[in-house]
Amino acid sequence: MSGTIRFIPNEADPSAVDFNVEGEISTTDKGGTNYRTNGMLNLPIIKDKLAVRAVGWISDEAGYIDNVRLGLKDINSNNVEGGRVSVRWLPTDRLQLSASA
Repeated sequence: MSGTIRFIPNEADPSAVDFNVEGEISTTDKGGTNYRTNGMLNLPIIKDKLAVRAVGWISDEAGYIDNVRLGLKDINSNNVEGGRVSVRWLPTDRLQLSASA
């Protein structure tokens, strides 16, 4: 099987302040507690001209597989953290400049 995944993140919006936070908590049988948190903040710096958007996430998933030979517990746990910051500048009606990291 093959294919292409096209990921298009939302751009910074210089017209409005926007934010969102979501979270999730669960448990893994014979493992532990899992949690995920995502957050986004969009801030116009100059109304209708310049904006910054920041996105971040944390995921901690408990494992449930034990390596009896080495005495290790929950060896398939997974921890991920990440984020992205983007800037969008609209100096004229016909020109748009964007950057993200």
